[in-house]
Amino acid sequence: MWVLGALIAASILVATSMWTTDIISALEATLVVVACLCTGIIVFCLWVTSQTFPRASGVTASVMLAVAGCVLFVPGTWQALPAEILSSGSGTVIALIAWAATAVVAVCCLPRMLESQRFDDLLKRSVRLAQAQAQFFIMEFGQASSIYREPPRLLRTMRAVRPSRHVWITIASSDLYASMRSPIRLLTSLVCVFGAGVLVGLGSSLGPLAALLGLGAGTLSYMGVGPLADGLRHGAAEVSDLPLYGISDRFLISVHVIFPIFASAVVATIGGLIGVQMTSGSILQVVASTVGLSVLTVASILMSALKGPMPVQFLTSVPSPMGDPMVLTRAMWALDGLLTAIAAGAAVSALTSAPVLTIVVAAIPLVLIVRRWRYRG
Repeated sequence: MWVLGALIAASILVATSMWTTDIISALEATLVVVACLCTGIIVFCLWVTSQTFPRASGVTASVMLAVAGCVLFVPGTWQALPAEILSSGSGTVIALIAWAATAVVAVCCLPRMLESQRFDDLLKRSVRLAQAQAQFFIMEFGQASSIYREPPRLLRTMRAVRPSRHVWITIASSDLYASMRSPIRLLTSLVCVFGAGVLVGLGSSLGPLAALLGLGAGTLSYMGVGPLADGLRHGAAEVSDLPLYGISDRFLISVHVIFPIFASAVVATIGGLIGVQMTSGSILQVVASTVGLSVLTVASILMSALKGPMPVQFLTSVPSPMGDPMVLTRAMWALDGLLTAIAAGAAVSALTSAPVLTIVVAAIPLVLIVRRWRYRG
């Protein structure tokens, strides 16, 4: 319900500010608030629906996101903007009535869906939420997200480890097969990596302004490469203990980086080549940028996996006139991999205009990897 309250509060704030500045009338401001209220009710009902029908809701949500994305990029559909809706006259009333009717139907279906909830499922979700909140409180965001990761179902019988004559082929192929056991997760990660490559390609002709698109490219790259680097994180956890597989720690990590770097570099390069076709950028620069972004993203993930638990000194409060700065320090420690990947995206996007920045950003994860590797375990 807090989402509904936040949405209504934001709509009231925006509508009031537009009304006081004579941008819209009082009636139009009321329509904005009512539309946001109906939207919040529908979102809440959709959330309950996803709890009742998880599989069907996942497919429906994917279709809705795809349709929404297509609508945004189809010419002539920008009439969906609030300003256009408010100026469309009778069409606004018809759309608002239809939206309100949808909210009423959703509310009428809500009791039936709540009654179909099973106690065992509710208890399991409550325990999972409590565990995720505990991990989130100590800023273990990776552990919090892994709690909600579903085990493989569709390709559960596929063997993740297939022996080979060469150990490195066995380990590298196991990363590939393990990711294929969760096809939806793999597809989502590849789409994110592809989007990162497209952003790098689009910014190839913008000069220093390409760094702005690089921020989004770094974020998408980190989100996309993360599911591909499960084996790398497993290897980083093993090197902090006694040898388990009878091979050296360096060899284990070196083999585990093959699949995420190769897969992300290929997909990101394809996306970059498609993006550069829309601009007048250099193809060679885009290829170098996408490959460099993939390598630096994998390095950021390895750097984050080797850091271990949070140091105790970060939990110490340091009073200051501006508050406790250690909160920011703990946040930077918890999000160091993401922040480094974002910086890497901005740096490789502006590779030709600021090559020194790229070298400095690339040195950050390498230095931290060497330091954390030395003090591992």
